Amino acid sequence: MIASVQNKTLFSDAFRSGRALLPGEPWLQALRDSAIGCFEERGLPTRKDEEWRYLDLKTLGKTRYGTPAGKPEISESFAREHFLGGTLARFCFVDGKYDASLSDVDELPAGVELLSVAEAMNKNEVQLKEALEASDVDFRHPFVALNTAFLQDGYVLCLKKDVQLEKPVQILFLGSEASENCAEHSRHFLFLAEGAKAEVLECYVSPKAGNFLNNVVTEVALEKAAQLSLYRVQAEGGGCSHLNYSKVSVGESAHFESKVFSFGAGTSRNEIETELSGAHAVCSLEGLYIGGGDQCLDNRTVIDHRVADGKSREFYKGILGGNARGSFSGKILVEAGAQRTDSEQNNRNLLLSDDAEADSKPQLEIYADDVKCSHGATVGQLDADQIFYLRARGIGEGQARSLLTAAFAMDLVESVANADIREFLERHVNQKLAQEVGR
Repeated sequence: MIASVQNKTLFSDAFRSGRALLPGEPWLQALRDSAIGCFEERGLPTRKDEEWRYLDLKTLGKTRYGTPAGKPEISESFAREHFLGGTLARFCFVDGKYDASLSDVDELPAGVELLSVAEAMNKNEVQLKEALEASDVDFRHPFVALNTAFLQDGYVLCLKKDVQLEKPVQILFLGSEASENCAEHSRHFLFLAEGAKAEVLECYVSPKAGNFLNNVVTEVALEKAAQLSLYRVQAEGGGCSHLNYSKVSVGESAHFESKVFSFGAGTSRNEIETELSGAHAVCSLEGLYIGGGDQCLDNRTVIDHRVADGKSREFYKGILGGNARGSFSGKILVEAGAQRTDSEQNNRNLLLSDDAEADSKPQLEIYADDVKCSHGATVGQLDADQIFYLRARGIGEGQARSLLTAAFAMDLVESVANADIREFLERHVNQKLAQEVGR
């Protein structure tokens, strides 16, 4: 669908007026030009587009986003509030740009490369070029196109063959008040060679940012028997718009685990497209979205079983109060020849108010005949009998509701094996539930 001239022009004008300031060699500038051209052909998606029906992006088309003016101010004490304990390394960005003063990469072992995309443009130009040219992401996705056009920073994590990290790596994105009416377009690359293993925690925090766009694109490639657990916490301010798209390739006997926790931003979308491209590949996608006020939290997943003997598990939960709207659209595709596929998908939603709304769209598309696939979805409120049971034992109604809501949320957190990450997630979930339960 071609968007209106207004929807295209503000992003297009911002690109053309700032093109000369964007870093990169001629090949990257040519890639930027191609990407903005693809965006202009399609424009911003509207609710008439089936894959975007649950999200209203009109505000994005009416805002002239710029870049932060001057040096952002983030206190070290504020940053430390969001540091994960027990990490192997911490990589920190402030207003979309790498900040070495808040980062710690001294303990990285041999065989691990962790650097910013901006640094890669200077140090590893050839490798970055190869990665972008071999990219499997599609410019027909409007925010992938915008991300490529405005690409400036992000992170690259590469593990060589059989390198296994014993501690997690934290990637922390902090937004300052200087990001008002600004946009970030971060690009991330995670490549794990055969037999490599890592845990990565990404955190997006910008409580004081106003009208701010964070447009993130991530590419993940796992070779034979590699294992990646990728945890994401999105806790940005209510004026923010957060759009996060990931493209994942899972090789033979490799294992990809994703847990996404969406708490912040007025408008957010988490989108993961996963291809099980090797035999015996395993994929686990889980998510928890908690919203209140007028928040809109959208989740879209695609799991593409391309070859035989793949296994996927998917479980997303939503907790919605106030006038919040949460949505889940999940598609499992089993291609011809992907025999003995084992796949399960489930979406459950808990409504805390009469005005909250949950939309669920689970999908199965199967072209093989020897498969085991299932899906399901539920939307409901707290069980009155369970509330009565707790009240009969001397627990007040408010506390009973809080306990039942926390129990609904915490099973996804408790499944995290790493104690430091689990404690970090528990704290964020409890903070969000304290804001929303009882409203």
